[in-house]
Amino acid sequence: MAKPAYNTLKKHIVDDNEQAIGQGLVFVTDRKQARLRALDFVNFTLREDNEMQFVGTNGVSKSTIKSFSETVL
Repeated sequence: MAKPAYNTLKKHIVDDNEQAIGQGLVFVTDRKQARLRALDFVNFTLREDNEMQFVGTNGVSKSTIKSFSETVL
């Protein structure tokens, strides 16, 4: 079920230039499912060419985002 949800999110919140244009919300049953879906979405995004497609930068540099994501992950 993760791949259809990912495709739907991508269709609604990413434009033709592969940049985020909106926000999305996925409802799951519990905390464990939220964690699993988040990991699935990250894996699906990393398999594609543009790993920054869901990141609305709003003027923040990619190096800042990458350094932050390295500390989080």
